[in-house]
Amino acid sequence: MIEGPNQQGFAVRWLGDQPDYKEDARRVSPLQYVRAGLQPILTMHGNAVRGAPDSHAVRFRTSIRPVRQKQPRPEAPPGKSIVAFYGAWTKELMPQRLVLIILCLSFLPKAMAQPARQTASPNAGAILAEVRRLKGVLASLKLSAAEAESFSSLLSRSERAAQSGHIFLSLHLLQYAAPSIAVSEYLKAKTEIGKGGLPAFEQEWQRFGTELAARQRKLAIAQRLPLAVQAVIERSLTQVQPNYQASRLYGAETSVENGLYYLGLVKGQLDFVAFCRSLKFDAPPATQPLRSFAPELAELEKEVLAAYRQFDTPEQHSAFIRVNSSLKVAQDLEHERRYSGAWLQGLEARRALTAMSVTTAENRAATALRTQSETFRAQLSNHRADHSIGWLYWQMAEAALATDDLKQANAILHHVLPLYFKSMTRNKR
Repeated sequence: MIEGPNQQGFAVRWLGDQPDYKEDARRVSPLQYVRAGLQPILTMHGNAVRGAPDSHAVRFRTSIRPVRQKQPRPEAPPGKSIVAFYGAWTKELMPQRLVLIILCLSFLPKAMAQPARQTASPNAGAILAEVRRLKGVLASLKLSAAEAESFSSLLSRSERAAQSGHIFLSLHLLQYAAPSIAVSEYLKAKTEIGKGGLPAFEQEWQRFGTELAARQRKLAIAQRLPLAVQAVIERSLTQVQPNYQASRLYGAETSVENGLYYLGLVKGQLDFVAFCRSLKFDAPPATQPLRSFAPELAELEKEVLAAYRQFDTPEQHSAFIRVNSSLKVAQDLEHERRYSGAWLQGLEARRALTAMSVTTAENRAATALRTQSETFRAQLSNHRADHSIGWLYWQMAEAALATDDLKQANAILHHVLPLYFKSMTRNKR
């Protein structure tokens, strides 16, 4: 049910974006546990059930036939259910086995009402452990209530995404919190340097530069990762050298604390990169590398200028700053030929611009958005291509739908993901 003519959305959501989805599906299949000496088995299957076709029950019956007593399988009239018993049903065992069946059936409605959960993965466990660590660090810092709440919210969202098996979204959210928390942690650890003035800061800057060079050499070793993971890594790495150089300027021209702030940011960015590279992913499909995102960025720049002329109000200034900031980072990544990062940051600029400019009248109803989400989920389930950046935005849309943030879901499903697929089509050319 995760691929082929009987593909089902719920099965793909459970397993489809996991690294070992085929092996996971094989392990949970009842066909893997057919053997001699099985307890009696009761099967009930309707031939009008769309979720799992009747052919699945036929396959199970065929596989279990050699290890059970011969017993006919009743056929059901169209649209009805069938009940079949397999195994050794002796007179002595009948009472307790019927009790067991009744107990199992009594739990069925409750079990079916439980929300579907993603398969646990080692990466989810690693992210959850990192989130717990960062929450502990956050609790030890003396931050303003607003700042602490902002970081806590990001960490909680990253945590929920990891618990849902949405690894790419979880890392994307974690990137907005982890380096900034590291800044405050670094400033707390370097209070003596602040008291020592500019000479102490200069010495720390030189020491940090030696450590930075060593870490960059280590991180430069090639590693095949999903494009979404490579994108968040590139998004951090592209800021490392500018922030390191800026730290010296700010330390000399403004204050030592400001200089230390940027050193702490560099440390946080490198720590995040190292954490991402420590995660264990299956090798992604050997597909065509991502091309330049320059044509899309040029179009976005035109749209931003047009939107600025249309929506130029004091209330929208901060939103335009965010859009322009995303676009500037995307252009920097493009210039450095870090194309995974350029794609992700360009799509982020598209999302921010759409969320700002789309009117309420253009938003779709929740039902239509969920239908569109299922359509994109099916498109992303092509395991011959690395669609991890697309999966990240699908996961983001699912999170928005789960919290009834229809404006955000609409921006992703009707603007960001269509741009992603259009760009992927160009990439193949």
